[in-house]
Amino acid sequence: MPGGEGIPARHIYLDKKSGSTTNRPGLHEALDQAREGDVIVVHTLDRAHRGRGACDG
Repeated sequence: MPGGEGIPARHIYLDKKSGSTTNRPGLHEALDQAREGDVIVVHTLDRAHRGRGACDG
């Protein structure tokens, strides 16, 4: 998957879409790498919402 729109591929984090798990290694890695002022874009919010607890802390 190319970076597109000027985003380097190394800054794109993916998780498999599955309703059966809350394990989101891509989300956790993105949050670990994020710095103040960074913007995290989620392509499908219905999937992000399932792991929302990870973003609360």
